[in-house]
Amino acid sequence: MGESPQHTSAWSCPNCGGVSPQLVTACNEKLRSEHIPISPILPTCAVCGAELACNVDGTVNPEIRVIVLTGTCASGKKTIAQILQRRHGFRIIDGNVVRDVVRHKLGIRNAQFNGQEMIAEITREIDILAALGQDIVLSHVIVPDDLPRYRTIFQQRQLCYRIFLLQPDCATAVARSKERTCFNGVTDEYWIRHFHEQLSVLRQQESPDVIVYDNAREPAEESAERIFHLFNKSISGSSRTSSPV
Repeated sequence: MGESPQHTSAWSCPNCGGVSPQLVTACNEKLRSEHIPISPILPTCAVCGAELACNVDGTVNPEIRVIVLTGTCASGKKTIAQILQRRHGFRIIDGNVVRDVVRHKLGIRNAQFNGQEMIAEITREIDILAALGQDIVLSHVIVPDDLPRYRTIFQQRQLCYRIFLLQPDCATAVARSKERTCFNGVTDEYWIRHFHEQLSVLRQQESPDVIVYDNAREPAEESAERIFHLFNKSISGSSRTSSPV
């Protein structure tokens, strides 16, 4: 994707002063959790490595593609997001990583998954990546009641988005939870079933920006490619705006 024009004052380094977008490193690899193979969106200076101050709130860029992956725990969000990053250049905003960033910044032990602090940080990261002209995959448990807040974020910025509900059956998600290595422990079956039930409501709702995808019986690589294809098919002919087709 092409970069949107940004003044150098949008990115300020404590050592180098104002820097151009070409000298901004979006992710801080040094702060990556050992249990989650995704780096936090914390822009640093490519010259000296210092953390940058960012003035990119409310970035409008209709060229940016946003694939939202929601689904219960162990539904495959993180794995598919990593494949989309590796194969198609999307940058990942991951809910668990965002929560670690919020804890780090605010010095708190816990943060509600779609609470005010979390949504504020996710919004900030969306603005940063959009300002750098980078496509985004948001991997996060977003239940139906919270979807309107995320839609507002995308639509205010004129981002081209679609929301994919990954919904394998509960038994498949429970089995995957026991096998995955991206967390230090297994997710309690109660929470898998809890979020699966909450998110199932989206199956009955007809919304043109939501695509329900059953990924129970195919490899993650195949799911990622099909989701990428469905995303492009869904937005084709829609003038690449945030308005659902």
